[in-house]
Amino acid sequence: MKSLYKSLEHKKAILEIYQEKLDELNVGYRFEEVGTEFGITNIVVTGNENNPPLVLVHGSNGCAPIGLEIFPKLAQKHQVFAVDVIAQPNRSSETRPSMKDNSYGKWMNEVMAKMNLTGVTIVGFSFGGLIIWKTLVEDEARIKEAFLICPAGLVNGNPLKAIFNVLFQ
Repeated sequence: MKSLYKSLEHKKAILEIYQEKLDELNVGYRFEEVGTEFGITNIVVTGNENNPPLVLVHGSNGCAPIGLEIFPKLAQKHQVFAVDVIAQPNRSSETRPSMKDNSYGKWMNEVMAKMNLTGVTIVGFSFGGLIIWKTLVEDEARIKEAFLICPAGLVNGNPLKAIFNVLFQ
């Protein structure tokens, strides 16, 4: 598998910027790592554990700290699980699932299952919205409500097939 990074030095630099961004947010957090069939997924967990769970999915070429920066007040009423999407420049695996099927949805459902999350509010923007779409199509059982903000990729392909998937699956 070809790396996302030109060199180990580039990867190290990206991860240093990642940590700087997370530290700038000035929030209490912990890292959780979940092993999936697609590789290790890193999650930044913040907020009160007694609050309802919210899974936050960042956009393309992003990371969990960027998602937390865009939505800074979510942790006031939720325990936020900001997921580092795999195959993006962050702390998760570089494994790239297929975009032609629901692999990203399978991956996200596996992450939520391994974190024992149910009754989840899930929020995603851009590419994160597409991942949520694929997650809902794959299995919506763990999700209470979903917010897709400017979701990327929904208009690609056959719109009739997409509507069929929403209505009949």
